Amino acid sequence: MEGIELGARRIGHGVAAIQDNQALSYIKQHNALLEICPTSNLQTKAIQSVEELNIRKLIEQGIPFNINTDNRTVSNTNLNQEYQLLYNHQLLSIAEMKDINIKAIDHAFISDIEKEQLKMKY
Repeated sequence: MEGIELGARRIGHGVAAIQDNQALSYIKQHNALLEICPTSNLQTKAIQSVEELNIRKLIEQGIPFNINTDNRTVSNTNLNQEYQLLYNHQLLSIAEMKDINIKAIDHAFISDIEKEQLKMKY
């Protein structure tokens, strides 16, 4: 929460926040985005299984989040593999993946005009 108070609008490696309802409420209230990096979280043992990410909870509570690779060369993954991992574990549908990406555009480090242009492509 301190990071958001200091102006952060994206929370990298915010996996611990998923277990803290007060933190999730604060994140939602301040329209911050959680960057979820499944492979990295597994490799660093921040989670023991992808189910611990509780993506369903984030979706149901309307918590802004995206799926990220962290560092592709260290984690030896790419975004397609991250989505495939979540899909294989039945944590996300194809439609939900699209919706997550569209919503994440609002948190991209680009201008508002570029955000709107990107959304039109969907």
